[in-house]
Amino acid sequence: MKRIILILLLIQISLFSQTIKSYNKEIISFGKSLNIKGNVNTSIFIVKGKLELEGYVKEDVIAIASDVYIKEGTRIDGDLIIIGGHYDKKGNTKVKGEFINIDLNLKKIESTFLPLISEKGVLSVLRLIKIGLWFIFVLIVFSLISSKIPDTLEIIEKNLGKTGIIGIITMFSFLFLFVLFIIMSLFLIGLPLLFLLIIAYFILFAVGRTIIFYFIGNKISEAFKLKTNSAMLFLLFGILFYAILKFLPFFGFIGLLILNIFEIGTGLIFFFKKKFS
Repeated sequence: MKRIILILLLIQISLFSQTIKSYNKEIISFGKSLNIKGNVNTSIFIVKGKLELEGYVKEDVIAIASDVYIKEGTRIDGDLIIIGGHYDKKGNTKVKGEFINIDLNLKKIESTFLPLISEKGVLSVLRLIKIGLWFIFVLIVFSLISSKIPDTLEIIEKNLGKTGIIGIITMFSFLFLFVLFIIMSLFLIGLPLLFLLIIAYFILFAVGRTIIFYFIGNKISEAFKLKTNSAMLFLLFGILFYAILKFLPFFGFIGLLILNIFEIGTGLIFFFKKKFS
């Protein structure tokens, strides 16, 4: 009899353990419905979708314009940040970090404000796609260089003016080399050099943009007194700042030019920290 009870107990434990799923990679979703039950060892980021969560999340949960349903017994060790959308929780839900719920009527904004902008020809679908792609790209770059960003930020904050000067010099240097290699490409030798130059510039630009977005997002969070260390939120604020500049008619162009200068300067500092520290 005892053996039968033990066997049944083991079967029950085995079935229970199979229902608990473990997620070891960051969960990023755009416009989809997520039903997550189990242990998430990283963070969750969802835009314009639906999230049903039951279990444990080690890092942050960030939802934008999404419906979020937190089931009973769920525990989040990081921050729970909800911007727009619907939020509902059941029973005993624990959030160890900060809980931020910004209730925005995004559907009303979308149905009233955006059509007015688009009628004036300011809103461009291509611009929005580009902004969205940049956000995905900086998330990928950040995941690759996140451990080295704090050292670069420390140098930038202490030498903000110097970073701008480095950016200007680097941009003019690349422009000079670009023209030189185009001329040299007439004799074939310049083609591989031109190709390498474009790759090097793009790498500097991508890394610098990721760090600057993080830097801007951090400063915005401090300005609004948001007690959070969420990297995703910082990058989101950074991309929103970039999006605002993209849609401003005249001052936006100047702002983007200044932003590009600092991005290039930051990218160079990142790769040559020892010389600038």
